[in-house]
Amino acid sequence: IQRGERNKDFCGPAFFIGFDGFTDFLAFPEDVPRARRIVRNKPVFILIAAANMPFCAYTHASYFIIRSGGNALITVLFDSVFTWVIVVPLAAYMSYFTDISIILMVAIIRATEIIKCLIAFAFVRSGVWVRNIVNK
Repeated sequence: IQRGERNKDFCGPAFFIGFDGFTDFLAFPEDVPRARRIVRNKPVFILIAAANMPFCAYTHASYFIIRSGGNALITVLFDSVFTWVIVVPLAAYMSYFTDISIILMVAIIRATEIIKCLIAFAFVRSGVWVRNIVNK
């Protein structure tokens, strides 16, 4: 493989993905400094996501356990209702009514997964999710 030849497959999709951001910069040039600050913080966002990964893994494993017991409604409540009742209002409140940094805001929003972990742990341990799906 010639030097630079391996990147040809990557350049096409990256161009179209990056082109969308590029057109945003053309349409809204006043947002360029803000976008550059966010890009500089990207490693911190990746570390926050990595620290949150075990909690996401446990929550998703609990979802599958609960769903395999025959109760899919609880998983819908966990995911959708929790997001719309807790996560979205919290993110909106922090972004509109506080002056905290974007890094702290992302960390707090990602930390709400810990609440879901505790709820999932309680449900899995209680056994209320188990249903008899086989007739005797």
